[in-house]
Amino acid sequence: MLRLGVVAISAWAGINLLMGLVVLVNLLFVSPHPLISRVVFTEAELAQLTPKATATIRSLAILLNAGAVAGGVLVLLVAWRGLAHGESWAWWTLAGTLAFVQAMQFVGDAAIGHKTLPASVVMSGLAVLGLVLAGLGLRRS
Repeated sequence: MLRLGVVAISAWAGINLLMGLVVLVNLLFVSPHPLISRVVFTEAELAQLTPKATATIRSLAILLNAGAVAGGVLVLLVAWRGLAHGESWAWWTLAGTLAFVQAMQFVGDAAIGHKTLPASVVMSGLAVLGLVLAGLGLRRS
């Protein structure tokens, strides 16, 4: 059970890390607008944004996605270096971190009219699944 939980948490971290990298590469080399802008705004609305507004959105997206990449790496390290070895501190650390991130994902999604709700639900389910399985595995050992 513990190993399955670590794998599920790793999948959660890997998806967040990969998405963060995709958005960063897109922002740095392809498009001036983050992918979420295309979910929230139409092409006509994007064209009407002032350069300052575009720069602000871009800057925040770069910072957010760099944090997602770094957070994904840290979650993977804690999961495989601590939790996989039966360290209960790692479970509590991951539980607090994943709960906070997923709660903020729903808060952020609400701010844009729940346009990414299915992704938020799936990612929360994956985090909960991983934590439950890992928790059960820790209790058995």
